[in-house]
Amino acid sequence: MKKIFSLLMMATLILVVSCKKDKGPQTVAVTGVKVTPAAISLTPHSEHTFTVEVYPVDATNKAVTWDYDDSVVEMVEGKENTFLVPSYWDEPIVLTVTTVDGGFTDEAVITVADPVMPTGISLADPKPMKVGDTQTLAFTITPADACQCNEEVIWSYEPYVTLDDPTCVITMNEGTGEITAVRPGTATVTVETATGGKTATRTITVTESDLKAAAFDNWAGGTIQLTPSGTVESYDVVAPDELVLSKGKLECSADGVVTLPLFTNANGDSRNGLIRITAKLSNGKSESCVVLSKGWTPLLYTSTSLNELATSFETGKTYYMTVTDAWSDFLSYGEFLHWAKFEYAEDSAVANAVWIQDGSSSYRPIQIRTGDYNNYKMSVYNGDVRFEFDLAPAN
Repeated sequence: MKKIFSLLMMATLILVVSCKKDKGPQTVAVTGVKVTPAAISLTPHSEHTFTVEVYPVDATNKAVTWDYDDSVVEMVEGKENTFLVPSYWDEPIVLTVTTVDGGFTDEAVITVADPVMPTGISLADPKPMKVGDTQTLAFTITPADACQCNEEVIWSYEPYVTLDDPTCVITMNEGTGEITAVRPGTATVTVETATGGKTATRTITVTESDLKAAAFDNWAGGTIQLTPSGTVESYDVVAPDELVLSKGKLECSADGVVTLPLFTNANGDSRNGLIRITAKLSNGKSESCVVLSKGWTPLLYTSTSLNELATSFETGKTYYMTVTDAWSDFLSYGEFLHWAKFEYAEDSAVANAVWIQDGSSSYRPIQIRTGDYNNYKMSVYNGDVRFEFDLAPAN
């Protein structure tokens, strides 16, 4: 009898355990949230990570959202519950955290402390430079804890002229302060604190490079001959970071001939581009120079009124072209080129151009293929300047 009772008790326990298992996991609702610290003072342009506690600790859904004025403070990407404060703000910044489950809220308040103003800035002594060399001058702001607000300094240089100006000695990436030597001469570099306007200036001296260029500039598509001081193992050609390579290639032939590519800005407008070429010599040394690729843009029209732009070439039709430089000034044949007339023979791959000069005509051959006119093989300006690109004609 006892044995039967024991078996019944075991069966009952098994049944009770089975019933409990059948209920599955229980959802634990959120009852509150707390953010710490509730108030904090931060130095200008600094960040802080807040601690968020969702109650109870075993709540099923602990997800939260933040509400804040994103024109004043920003959440740091990739860092949970971390905020970056501005360089200066004279009012409390309120951050509100809300639980996804239940909508419970809590707040944290940030105040931005008064910035420590810079009392000075100094620049390291520059190294001697040859044409084609680059360097970035180190700077030191005092005191060490001075606020730079957006942590930037302002770079400038003199003479501040265009690259094709004969007085241009250096150019500079005004975001990073990197200097590129362009021509022999002297220039000044100035750095200024973004807060307080403290400045420091250094003089840069540039001498001739050992890698000689036959010319400083040429039209895009043209060539420039380089002469190194020794046997070259390879050439490295670097384009300006801020421009887009539109046509051509960044390369230099084994015999030192560099063909200048055509550069544009992000909007597709042609621009002058400073190319830096470095020759690696067999003796282990390197030497550099810079050359300027002058940008140009052909504009095609369907009539002499130059009102209706043409977007492609078709055989058997006549087109009219103007050519502008990187600053949208018309290139002139002599001084009076207004437009060129293209006469296409039916089924021909090459057009003849008639350059109109001060009421008279001058014939120049020009090889432009049918299709998108940006894919032309070669055009000729003034009979001397050739815009050549190794491009397959459009189909």
